[in-house]
Amino acid sequence: MFQFDLCVVGGCGHVGLPLAIAFAESGLRVSIYDIDCDAVKTVSAGVMPFCEEGAADLLRAHVGKTLHASTQPDVVAQSQHVVVVIGTPVDEHLNPTFYAMRRFFNGLTPYLRDGQCIVLFFIIYPATTAAAAQPAEQIQ
Repeated sequence: MFQFDLCVVGGCGHVGLPLAIAFAESGLRVSIYDIDCDAVKTVSAGVMPFCEEGAADLLRAHVGKTLHASTQPDVVAQSQHVVVVIGTPVDEHLNPTFYAMRRFFNGLTPYLRDGQCIVLFFIIYPATTAAAAQPAEQIQ
């Protein structure tokens, strides 16, 4: 029924790519959907776009076999499980801005299928938590 066991959406980034590689290493057929054409080309060539200890060898071992990267959203429709790994935009008060997430899902909805398991893994911009906690630390 499904060509892939799992699709990691936003999967060429610092969180998604190691996750996709780990799933491929565990024996799953993994697709990556990412809108960054350069990152998809790099990953498809078996090259890590950033430094992650041990990942380069694993990527080369799986790319083109059990790991497939694409800029085409139809890989989402071809996957039984979908893990969405995207950054969460925040406003000037560090509150998540949900309009960007809604816009993202409106674009993804046509590729979602009955029977898929969807996992949402939202990422907050680095240092957001530390910046938000700073006033609390100053009170102590």
